[in-house]
Amino acid sequence: AEAEAVAAAVAAPSLELVIRFDWPAFCRALRKDAAAAKAAVLALRPDEAMELQARLETEGEAEVGGYTLRRGMFSASMVATPPRANKGLSRNSSAASLAGKMPHVASATSIAS
Repeated sequence: AEAEAVAAAVAAPSLELVIRFDWPAFCRALRKDAAAAKAAVLALRPDEAMELQARLETEGEAEVGGYTLRRGMFSASMVATPPRANKGLSRNSSAASLAGKMPHVASATSIAS
C-alpha cells in the first residue's frame, strides 16, 4: 500500500512556483536596488509569492524586503509540472552515445594549463 501511495505521488503532477520579472520595468523603478529586490522576491515561499501577486493585482503596489514593487514588475503563478519518471538509460542507450550529445564544459584545471 505504501508503494502504491509513493507511485501515485510520483505520477501525479505537482505545482511549481514560476516567477517572471519585467526586468526593464524592475530596473527602471528600483535602479541600483533591482538585484537586491529581485533576491527578496526569490526568497519568498510559494504561498508568500502568490499573496504578493494578489496584493499587487488588487492594490497596485506592495512592499517586499523594504522595496516597493508595482503591478507589472513581476508575475508569480503556480504551474503544473509533468510527473517525473525515474527512468534510467534504455537498453539501446549508453553513456558513450550520450557523451556526443552533451555540451563540453571546460574545468578550471584545463583552462589554467
